[in-house]
Amino acid sequence: MFRAAIVAMLLTACTSTHDEAPANAAEPAQASIEPGGDGKAPAVIPELAPPQPPGEAPAAALPSRFPSPSTWASAPCEGRSYQRQIHFEGDRFTAKDLVAPCPPGTQCVWSGIIDRAGSWSLERKQLRLLPDTDAPASPQASKFPLPEQLWLAADGTLTEDEGRCPYVMAPTQ
Repeated sequence: MFRAAIVAMLLTACTSTHDEAPANAAEPAQASIEPGGDGKAPAVIPELAPPQPPGEAPAAALPSRFPSPSTWASAPCEGRSYQRQIHFEGDRFTAKDLVAPCPPGTQCVWSGIIDRAGSWSLERKQLRLLPDTDAPASPQASKFPLPEQLWLAADGTLTEDEGRCPYVMAPTQ
């Protein structure tokens, strides 16, 4: 009996196909009776974007590979005999080169510290540094250049020249 009922349902199921509306067909006329019964047209409801496929996050929600704010320090290394500190916050950076800091308790003509500021951007694994051009520059700054870019490794470490002069992230306070 059960098998006969299933066969009967399958034989009576609708198998017709529906044709698409012709391209030049006029829009259907609005019904004379509107929802709500007050005779006024309903508010237009905007179309919603299609849902994201599972497992894909919207582009704005993807996490950045570079932490900001963060402060990084690099000890003297090949080609640089002084410590460098760089702080990143938002799209800005401040750099401090400790070329020859004046020892405590003494008077020096020059502080021995070169301060710089500017903006930065991350392009693939290159962290590009764009110093402000309108900021007053230390006369010694040209002798101690700031690199145009730093390199961000897959493990999150930061270096100059793809490995030379590694930076260590300072602990957050």
